[in-house]
Amino acid sequence: MPTDGVVRKDWREAVVDDQGRIERIPYELCVLAALRDAVRRREIYVQGATRRTTCPATSRPSAP
Repeated sequence: MPTDGVVRKDWREAVVDDQGRIERIPYELCVLAALRDAVRRREIYVQGATRRTTCPATSRPSAP
C-alpha cells in the first residue's frame, strides 16, 4: 500500500508498526482524511456535489 502523499508524518507512527507493516484501520483513516483535504482544496471534486436540490412534497412517502 502506498504511504507517500497519503500518510502524514504525525500519523506515520500509528500507521506503520515496529516491523514496518501497515496497520489497516489507521491507514484507512489517513486515506479518508487525505481525500477530505483534497476535496476541500478542490484538487478533486465529486460531480454534482455543489448542486442542491429540494424534494417536492409529492415525492416523499405519505404517512400511514
